[in-house]
Amino acid sequence: MSLLLASAGSGVLRDAHYVLNPVSGLYERATLLERAATNALTFSEQIDNVAYTKSECTITANAATAPDGAATGDKVVESATATTHHYVQRATLPALTSNATQAWSFFAKAAERSWLRVQTFDKAGLFRISWVNLSTGAVGTNDAGHTITLTAMPNGWYRIIVLYNAGTGATAPSLTISLATGDGVTTYTGDGVSGAYLWGWQFEVDVSSASSYIATGAATASRAADALSFPFTLAPQEMTFYLRFVERGGNVLLNIGKTDFSRPRLLIYAGSTGYRIQHDRSATSAPQSVAAAYPTAGQLCELRGVLYADGSVQIGQSVNGGAETIAARSSAAPLASAWSDSVISFGSIGGSSGGVLPLLAWKAAKGTQTMADMRVLA
Repeated sequence: MSLLLASAGSGVLRDAHYVLNPVSGLYERATLLERAATNALTFSEQIDNVAYTKSECTITANAATAPDGAATGDKVVESATATTHHYVQRATLPALTSNATQAWSFFAKAAERSWLRVQTFDKAGLFRISWVNLSTGAVGTNDAGHTITLTAMPNGWYRIIVLYNAGTGATAPSLTISLATGDGVTTYTGDGVSGAYLWGWQFEVDVSSASSYIATGAATASRAADALSFPFTLAPQEMTFYLRFVERGGNVLLNIGKTDFSRPRLLIYAGSTGYRIQHDRSATSAPQSVAAAYPTAGQLCELRGVLYADGSVQIGQSVNGGAETIAARSSAAPLASAWSDSVISFGSIGGSSGGVLPLLAWKAAKGTQTMADMRVLA
């Protein structure tokens, strides 16, 4: 099976997106639903462009097959200067909201050098530095201010995602990738021929998770929010909903009713402390049940939401196939005769961010069903 990075046109359902199931160790086909996003870095695949500052290194353009199958992977080659940094940097970033999370991502592949030193410089003038191993896909020394994940791609490439806080102050922030000879190595004497491959830099401003890659040229580029909907003809009644996905920071997971927030409606979404189900009956009655805590990024999550005959709701959550944790049942609210619209929607609705949701399965059934029931329901 090919797992090459692929692009999709506007209005095309991205239902051939493959995500790693951490339980089985296999890649599963998912429907990818994402918030609107912008890659704020120009020339994302042209590391040789003057938009990138280079120090004690040269760039060999188009030296390797990139993750999308094109011959556009650039090689960073170290100089032979003694005891120095060998780095590539983006020193001009857009305005960042103070103390907001930022998402930087790029693709890298080992050549003669298999370690990279990853550095962010924030608005407060604070350097945060971590190391990643391109041979094993592991994070080495990890700054406490970085949340780093590596995702394996075909032909030895990894997509590396770095989340960090922008800080506050007047300092111009920057992003830097340095070649390294090992974990924790900052400077060394190069040999003039060794290096590593880079491609597909992306920077998303003021977001809590990275979205899929958006290629850029001389201008930044954006992608509209994904929204998926189907007719839903079941009137409000006792029923059970099931969602199965890989945790990537999804927000609005499911909504029954109009997407302009007209009531009555039912929704499963990300709250401040965990996923929740809410029976949004009226402006003064919106009972909800809240899961104890979020899964961590990359974990397999299963949610079971129940709407009872008295209008109360309850949510259960299983992480990585483990035992279901069931939250407290909410207060009651009389069921309406109909939803505000006969539609069920997934992803971004009514201007709300959909986050990043690789949806593996969703199901709905009449009555109260267990997690085991919903897993096997065809």
